[in-house]
Amino acid sequence: MSEKELSKTRESERFKYFPDLKLAVRNRNLAPLTIVKRQEPKDAQDFFTLIKGKEIKTSILVHKRFAITQLDSHLRMILPKKCISSNFYKKWVEDMANICVLFSDITKTKEIIFWLSSTRVCKNFHIDKTDFRLLVTYSGAGTEWISTPMLHLENMENLSKDTIYRLKTWNIALFNSCKDGIVHRSPQVKENSWSLLMRLDSSNFKKMKKA
Repeated sequence: MSEKELSKTRESERFKYFPDLKLAVRNRNLAPLTIVKRQEPKDAQDFFTLIKGKEIKTSILVHKRFAITQLDSHLRMILPKKCISSNFYKKWVEDMANICVLFSDITKTKEIIFWLSSTRVCKNFHIDKTDFRLLVTYSGAGTEWISTPMLHLENMENLSKDTIYRLKTWNIALFNSCKDGIVHRSPQVKENSWSLLMRLDSSNFKKMKKA
């Protein structure tokens, strides 16, 4: 095997695809990036059209046992009534709550930090300074990432488009930064492009930021 082929093999080991997050967790040997492929529900984009263009930026601590109740109560305070009265609203909250519970299992914490935003601020390639981070883009362009370790990158801002991947909507991305984390950034899109991202961090994230 040539050095080039060997390098590609090593890079492919840095990310894995799973059909289910529970299966990924049971696998235990989590890659730096685990992606769970999911089909976007057929009513999803009609629902998000109801809030498209609205600025959303909110975060709360979510307890594993009360995830769905906490999320529902919080979102009812910040989302328009036409959104909350939609039949899809309950499905969406349940989806986020289920992922919160699984993320609590992964991080082995009872509380996690839930963050929902239409503002994408990480324009430059970087690695998160946290143990685990989970991302789901529910609408709009997803997070961009590359498989090459940062150590081997000479110029991250002039990378070939062929080397940059983009996460699809509704796919779950679990970043494991303890193992030479995956380099990623917010999607490079037009300024008026709207997207909605859920980000989950372990409750240890605040402590790590202060350290």
